[in-house]
Amino acid sequence: MDYAYKVILVPVDIEEPKLTEGALNHAAHLAKMSHAKIRLMNVRPSIPTYYMGEHPQQLMKIQDDATTKVHKELEALGASLDLSSDQVSVMVTWGSIYDEILKEAEACNADLIVVGSRRPSMSTYLIGSNAARVVRHAKTSVLVVR
Repeated sequence: MDYAYKVILVPVDIEEPKLTEGALNHAAHLAKMSHAKIRLMNVRPSIPTYYMGEHPQQLMKIQDDATTKVHKELEALGASLDLSSDQVSVMVTWGSIYDEILKEAEACNADLIVVGSRRPSMSTYLIGSNAARVVRHAKTSVLVVR
């Protein structure tokens, strides 16, 4: 039997629970229907190297602690989905949000990216949001959930 999706990538913004909930609900529904795997990811903004100064170990510890905290939050989100544990994986990365999403989509062979997005504002039209950049540059299908 051939299913529509095999891997669904869901970038999650931990600080935006409304966006996260909508995207997760859609992704979980699609994963259930197609027996797909869901890859939850969170991208933390890069810490500029000039902040490292004379104490790079302290900054690395802060980054490691943040990664661990967010990874646990993603695992909890994944466990809350009505999917088997082998259908859900999580990852935390650091860098440019849309670049990291596109890299991970290729790395995990995602055939769908599900992103949450706010209603567009004037600044979104002029500058472009991360969701809009993902839509423009992704090599796979993208579902934008509002």
